[in-house]
Amino acid sequence: MSASIRYTQPNYINPIPQKIVVNSNSGWSAASITGYIFLMILWFIIIQFIVYKINKYYNSKIINDWWNNRGGSKYSKCFNVDLINSYSSNKLLYSINTLFESEQDAQLRYVDIKFLDDNVIDHIYVQSASGSLNKDNSYNFLWPRHMCQSILFEKGEDYLYDKYLNSGGKGYPGNDENAWQSLVSKWCGPDSKPSWIPNPQTKNVKILKFGDGNKIEWFNTKLHPDNIFARYKIQYDSPLVYSLCNNNYTITADGVKFNRSSVLSLIGLKSSGGLVGDGDGGWIGFLSSIRSTTDNPSDFSYTKTTIASDDSKDDDGDKKCTSSDKTQTWLSGGSALLGGLTMLAFTGISFPVGPLVAAAALGSGAIAMASSASSKGCSTSDLF
Repeated sequence: MSASIRYTQPNYINPIPQKIVVNSNSGWSAASITGYIFLMILWFIIIQFIVYKINKYYNSKIINDWWNNRGGSKYSKCFNVDLINSYSSNKLLYSINTLFESEQDAQLRYVDIKFLDDNVIDHIYVQSASGSLNKDNSYNFLWPRHMCQSILFEKGEDYLYDKYLNSGGKGYPGNDENAWQSLVSKWCGPDSKPSWIPNPQTKNVKILKFGDGNKIEWFNTKLHPDNIFARYKIQYDSPLVYSLCNNNYTITADGVKFNRSSVLSLIGLKSSGGLVGDGDGGWIGFLSSIRSTTDNPSDFSYTKTTIASDDSKDDDGDKKCTSSDKTQTWLSGGSALLGGLTMLAFTGISFPVGPLVAAAALGSGAIAMASSASSKGCSTSDLF
C-alpha cells in the first residue's frame, strides 16, 4: 500500500508577481496651490492690518498729546482726532476701522482725512526747547483752533507772528477782497512788481502779474512771517488764495468752480458777515464746505487757477525722516517679514510653496516699509 505524502509550506509565496499599487501623490494639486495662494493673501492682509495698528499706536500718542494739551477739548464736537490716528494709506482698512464712527465723523471723507494727513497734521505745534513759543521750529505751528475755528494766527500762537506784531505789523483783513489783494501783493514782495489784472480766461477774476518773476518773496517766511498760506506751502496763484482776493468764482485747471465762501470758512468768517461759530471754521469748516464740489481738496489748494499743474507741494516743504520715523518704519517691515517667516516654518521649504512663501515674506516686508515710510513723508533712501 503506497502512501501519498503532501508537503506544505506555511510561508508559501505565490511565485506569480502581484500588482503593487503605490500612492505617489506627493506633489501639489491645483486646489492645494490655490488654497496656499488664498492663505498668503489673507496673511498679507492680516500683516498689513497689524502694521496699520502699529503706526496708529505710535502716531496717536503724539497727536493726542498735542490735541489735549493745546485746547483741543473745546473742539471735540467739531473733530474726532482719532480719525487721524486711524488714517491709513489703505482705504479698505480705514473704512473697516471707522465702520462704526458717528454720523458727525462720517461727514469727513477718506480723501478729506488724507488731505489733512498729507498737508496739515505734520505742522502740529511743537514747544521750543527754551520753553517759549516755537522759536526753534517755524515749521510746526498748527493749533487745534486752526482745525476748527480759523487758520489765521492769533497773538501768542506763533513766535514769528508775535515778533511781527511786536515790530508794528498789522493783523489780517476781514472780508474785503481789495484788502487781501494788497496783502498778497505785499507777501510777494515789492521787487517783484506785482499788479492785479483781469484773468484772460475768466474776465471777472483778477490775477497777479509780475514785472520781475525772479524776485517773488512769497515763500520767504522770515520777511513775511504772517503769510499763513506760505507756511502750508500753498502758492499765491492757487484758487484758494485768489478766491480771497476776488468776489467771484475762481476756476481750477479742471474747470471746477470754487466758491469764496469756502475760503472764508477757512479763515473763520461767514460769507454773510461776522465770525463763524465754534467748530464751524478752520480746515474742518473748509473741507465740509467743499464736500459736494470736488473729490480732491488739493484741487483748490495745491493747483493753479485755470493753469494745468500737478498736486505736488513745493520741495521746501518736505520733512526729513526722524529717528522715530525710521524706528517705526523698520518695525513695520520687520513685523511683516516675521509673519512670513512664521508661515514658512509651518509650510516647510519644499518646492514650489516654500520659495513662494519666502518671496512673499520678503516682498511684504519691503512693501510694509515703503508704505510706512511714505505715510511719514520719508524717502526709503533716508532709512539706511
